[in-house]
Amino acid sequence: MNNTYSNSQHSKMPNVIYESEAQRLQREADNFTKKFEHEKKRLMVLEDQHKQAMEELVTRRETLRARPSTGKMRKDNYEIKQMENRLDKALTSYNDIRSGNKQLRSEIDVWRKQQRNQTRVNKGFGREISGAVDSVKKLNNASY
Repeated sequence: MNNTYSNSQHSKMPNVIYESEAQRLQREADNFTKKFEHEKKRLMVLEDQHKQAMEELVTRRETLRARPSTGKMRKDNYEIKQMENRLDKALTSYNDIRSGNKQLRSEIDVWRKQQRNQTRVNKGFGREISGAVDSVKKLNNASY
């Protein structure tokens, strides 16, 4: 009788470990979600900056066409090249952030899948523990 009781205590310990694992997985999924939302906001800011830079580039090109001065045209062409370089850098940054977001999404999906599996395992252990407790109760009742 004492041996059965000690076995039920040992079967409870993995449940505690798995519950903490599920909590850890949930916390990490929440952290990834926060990071994803933060990167999403940064992406929106970069998209706005990209849009503004493109609009500014278009307006500068239009003003360049209206100017006949050679010196100003050279200066404006130089500024255009600088802006195009800045735009290329911003696009590179934008693409890097998009790639990072995609990777974070896939990691979040993996964590969620692991959490679902862990929850399923925990429920199975819970059923096993309940069954063991019921059998111990039956043995106790049968012995009296």
